[in-house]
Amino acid sequence: MLDTHERSAKSTKKKLAILVNMLTPYRLPVYGYLARYFETIVMHGGRETERTWDLHIDPLLRTYKVWGFQAPGKKRTGIPSVWDRRHIHFNLGLIWKLPLFRPDYVLSSEMGLRTLIALAYGTLTGVPVWIWWGGTIHSEQYISKGRRVLRSVLARSVKRWISYGITSTEYLESLGVEQKYILQIQNCVPQEIFLSKPEITKAWFHDIPRPIILTVCQLIPRKGLDKLIEACGRMAARGLRFSLVIVGERRAREHLEAMAIENHIEYFRIL
Repeated sequence: MLDTHERSAKSTKKKLAILVNMLTPYRLPVYGYLARYFETIVMHGGRETERTWDLHIDPLLRTYKVWGFQAPGKKRTGIPSVWDRRHIHFNLGLIWKLPLFRPDYVLSSEMGLRTLIALAYGTLTGVPVWIWWGGTIHSEQYISKGRRVLRSVLARSVKRWISYGITSTEYLESLGVEQKYILQIQNCVPQEIFLSKPEITKAWFHDIPRPIILTVCQLIPRKGLDKLIEACGRMAARGLRFSLVIVGERRAREHLEAMAIENHIEYFRIL
């Protein structure tokens, strides 16, 4: 139970709705920080089946899974006949959940259906809507014509943007967004969560020959680790000496280790 002072403080807070595809551990500290100043609710569509994150949610932060569904899709990579897998999220529950929560501010993290719903709500209620954007000219160069048209429309009509950094700001400006409408921040997380056991971290690399090729990602097919190992195999065949270190979930450990042996990579480790 909240005491009288806490109830009073909570009642005076403005309401903030954050709209995202899914809850991610590296964003939760940011959401928790915002919850100290706003009555904050994160409305999300759930998890993709390949995600196995452990989530530690700030007690001040509310989360709500809105009704919706995910559709499998694919996107161009710039290489003929090579496509990357993606999930298309339809979080239609936002249509009725936003009016129920009645936020004073809305923050949406993409330029798609979720943001269109947020902007419709903002237009009807007069509530300001911010778009939090992280794409760059490089990452967005192969998007579909329909997405280009939608983003062009949003760039002309939306006046509140948050970008991950310089390259994301450059992309927004390339769409026609004026710099005065962009709040540029850093795409970061508290480093303390990665430094809880520094003595173990040092031990991991103590006996590994240098130089090190390091990658940190999910150990799933679409990350292309098989291509990385094959490329490292070609370098090993040329007599180059290096260490390949992969950090991630270990579900595919045996398969990747077998690939490293087949490609004659002498120093290989999965952490």
